[in-house]
Amino acid sequence: MFTLLTSLAFVLSVPDMSPIEDAIWAVESNRCESDCPSGDNAKARGALQIHRICFDTVKRDGETYEMVDSLEFSLEIFRRTMKRFVTKKRLKREPTLEDMAKCWNGGGSWFKGSEKKQANLERYWQKVKKELEK
Repeated sequence: MFTLLTSLAFVLSVPDMSPIEDAIWAVESNRCESDCPSGDNAKARGALQIHRICFDTVKRDGETYEMVDSLEFSLEIFRRTMKRFVTKKRLKREPTLEDMAKCWNGGGSWFKGSEKKQANLERYWQKVKKELEK
């Protein structure tokens, strides 16, 4: 009974998210909800490991970078980023889950760059894809 209640409490505390959001959360922080360790040599923070430049690109008045430590706010930043950069108009085709993952890891111009950058983004996508298939 205790396990059922604990599981139910966990489910109720996690915000609604799409499968791609959940997969990226798993890859970025192993589904850490709060007090997540900084990543990428302490350049990223929060449940979705958000860099300052990502936050600055989509922030609104009154929001601070420290707010990304919240899972719910991290998801909001993710959604704003996708809405801005992963669009049919910008890509000239329907966006895919792969586009979303690569944008999250590689920034708004993920589709440009060196072979090394593209190889790194492909490795990241494979990790996200594996989570999506679970």
